Amino acid sequence: MSLLTDRDITKLQGKDIVIDNYVPEGLTPIGYDFHVGDFVYCLDSHNLLEPVDENYMLPPESTILILTKESLWVSKNIAGLIHSKVSLVTKGFSHIATTVDPNWFGPLLITLRNNNKTETPLKKEGPFVTLVMFKVSTPTETKHNKPASRADLLIDLLKREPTDQIAEKLKNQITKYVDTVKPALSSEAQQRFQKLVEEAKKSSPDIAKIKTMNFFRSLQIDVITISASLLLFFLCSLSFVWSYINPIFGNIQYDSTVVAGQITGMVAIGLFLLARVIKQK
Repeated sequence: MSLLTDRDITKLQGKDIVIDNYVPEGLTPIGYDFHVGDFVYCLDSHNLLEPVDENYMLPPESTILILTKESLWVSKNIAGLIHSKVSLVTKGFSHIATTVDPNWFGPLLITLRNNNKTETPLKKEGPFVTLVMFKVSTPTETKHNKPASRADLLIDLLKREPTDQIAEKLKNQITKYVDTVKPALSSEAQQRFQKLVEEAKKSSPDIAKIKTMNFFRSLQIDVITISASLLLFFLCSLSFVWSYINPIFGNIQYDSTVVAGQITGMVAIGLFLLARVIKQK
């Protein structure tokens, strides 16, 4: 497993990785910063938060569900870990660590915690978590079976039975709640995202096939190197075995002509093997 740098992520965009609503400034040396989307929901007050002066005001000591502005797809060759941003941690925020499985598709549902005892602003569409991605050693075969945007969790929120007071408050917000979640699940943007993913899948390299090709290429190189080494050894010992093999060459004598050919062959093979050693380094 190898960690992907900014250069790796850029190179794999449209192949093993698709980030829709991609923001160039979101790219970090070893990851990508995801931004706050339109869905910001307080679990404690059962309240869909609205931005005020370009900020969401998070209630004190509250747990918040946030859908990312970006939609993400990664192939079976890529996995990820989501980390807090230091700039938010120093303001009293934290997020509950989670993973991104291979073959993930859709926006990310992130849980953010405001640990402050006071209401704290979170910038609308601002970066709030960093996804660090890895290329897996072996492509996964297990499907994660988690719906895009974790729609199962969002729907479960509506099925809960809060107190009468909260139920009435939630009832008044259901239309707005659904209207906010729905675009993240099935909008024109998602259809565009689906198209980008389908195009990426066509060009996504299969690590297993690449490993197989590399194995046979390496095997071929090893065979050539071993054969050249054996031929060099044979030429070095030619004077000792000449009496046994000279019938093959018409019983010619081991003279200066043979020695010249022997030296020429040894030098040529020696240079060939030296070049291979240098190339490998």
